[in-house]
Parts: sequence; C-alpha cells; structure tokens
Amino acid sequence: MRNDNLTISNSASDNIGGGLFISLVLGAAVFFSLALSSFLFVATVGLSSIHASLTFVLYGVGIFLVLAAFWTSLCLIFRFYFDIGLIGSFGLRRGMVTFLFPIIELASRITSIPLKKVRASFVEVNNAFLKGMKFKPKDILVLMPHCTQASSCKLRLTYNSDNCKRCGRCSVGQLLYLRDDLCVKATTASGGTMARNIIKQIRPKFIIGVACDRDLFAGIQDVGVIPTYGYLLKCSKSACMDSIVDMVGLEKAIKSFLDYSEDKEEKSVTKDPSFKPMNPQFILPNYADLKSKVH
Repeated sequence: MRNDNLTISNSASDNIGGGLFISLVLGAAVFFSLALSSFLFVATVGLSSIHASLTFVLYGVGIFLVLAAFWTSLCLIFRFYFDIGLIGSFGLRRGMVTFLFPIIELASRITSIPLKKVRASFVEVNNAFLKGMKFKPKDILVLMPHCTQASSCKLRLTYNSDNCKRCGRCSVGQLLYLRDDLCVKATTASGGTMARNIIKQIRPKFIIGVACDRDLFAGIQDVGVIPTYGYLLKCSKSACMDSIVDMVGLEKAIKSFLDYSEDKEEKSVTKDPSFKPMNPQFILPNYADLKSKVH
C-alpha cells in the first residue's frame, strides 16, 4: 500500500496558471518602454547637435523595440487565452526560454515573487503553444523522474524501467501500463544527463516531461527545438523521494497529442497482450472513477 505518511502538496500550477508569467512579461514591457523613452530623450539632445538625422534613426530604433516588446506580450495573451497565433508567434516559444525568462526571472526577484511560481506559470504558457499538435505514438516520448519510484522498492530501475514488477506502490508501473496501452515510448530518468542521453538515443519528435518546476524548465531549455509538454509533479514531504503523479491527468495529456489516423492497425498489433487496467487499490483516490470518465 502507499505510504500513509505521504502528503500531496498542491501543484504549483493548480492555482497559478500562465497569467503570472504573462503579467510579468507585460510589466517588463512597460518598464522597458519607459526606460527607453527616458534614454532617448536624454540621448537625442546630444545627437541633434552632431547631426539631425541621427535623432530620427535613434527614435526609429526605439519605436521598433517598444513595438516588439508589446507585440510579444500580445502574442502570449492571444495564444494563451484565445488559442490564436499572431504573426511572429511561431518562434516565440523558444524565445521565451532563451531571452524572455532571464528578464522575467530578474523581475520576479525585484517583485519578491517566488521563482517556483514563475517557473510553473512559464510551463503553463509553454504548454499553450503546443495545443493542437498531433504525433504518431511512436514519435512521442514520456519521461518521468526516478523519484517517482517507491523509496521502499528494492528493484533497480535506473537503466531499465521494465525491471518494474508493477506492484502498484508507485507511479512507475502505471507509466508502463500507459506505455503499453497507448504505444508511446516511456521511461524514467535519474537526472538531466540521463534524460538527454535517452532523447539522443530515441530521437522523439515530441516529449512529455514529468518533473518538478525547476527540472521541467531546465529540460525545456535543454531539448531546444523539440516541442516539450511540461507536466508538474505533486511532491511529497521528502524532496525528490516518493513523488506522486496524477496518472489521470497524464493519460489525458498523452491522448490529446496522439494521432492514430494512420496507425490504427499498428496500434492493435503492437498493444501489449499482457496489458490490464491499473489496480485502483494502489493509486490515487477515486482513480477508478476518474479513469472511466477519460475513455
């Protein structure tokens, strides 16, 4: 049975959503615009004495930068709240990690907003950019951290998740059942280096990463151009130990990206004949009731 001492903390994304990240981006755009306007006002005084055209050039560059900052905010708002992709929003997901987040991280420190909440909000915005994407099951990789294995388990799953006996005491066995049922690729990783090696070996077209906010953000940064959907863990009292995964939500997430249009026959052939429904005795409360609503 699951350890009774475990308590599930509220996931950081449960109540925050992507609004926090978008608000910080918009606030940063306003601050940047005001600072740039002040700089231009002071700089043009000296430039006008050198050459009048330099003033117009500097103002032109400044206006372009201000418009770019606010256009970025609009792209995020329309994508997250209305699921509409504006012009220039295609490469924005990658730009959020490379350029935007360092600025927002600084803004969070200035405003004393916990970085944990900002990362969780970023994951929600990142996920919004992936809505509507569809991939064949064989092209999807689900990565789950090693901390989801029961700490009392004596089996070594670091290099081979299939060593799991699927006793139901942790989420690893449930992940394997989902893998066999949905025909996706799935495994556990003990850290970022191992996760990167798995990705290089499998070369998926889409990744669903299950981790804490810090590891999810680092993972989305590392994989670069590969679309990565972040699924936040519900952690126990002990950090990096006996972490819990909401398998109902994970199953919904995986199914939302599956494209069986050309693989219906393949799915029926590759499905593991030993697959059986997850044992509701060992999983999260009311899982059996919730699972029946998913199908």
